[in-house]
Amino acid sequence: MPSSARSPHPEAAVQFPNWVFSSQDNFDLVLYGPEGEYWKNIGDGLKEDLKLDSNGAPAYQVAS
Repeated sequence: MPSSARSPHPEAAVQFPNWVFSSQDNFDLVLYGPEGEYWKNIGDGLKEDLKLDSNGAPAYQVAS
């Protein structure tokens, strides 16, 4: 049986995903890092990356 099934608080496993999807700001923070440091909003669902790695890819971005 998975360890989460034996946890005294199995509902805790969904608290983080609930927080992530509770607002666009939370979602953006997890996916792209802090706004103003790694990226900036340039309007209507668009972003500009502020920090790039040596390959030209965003320095912080969770694979989606």
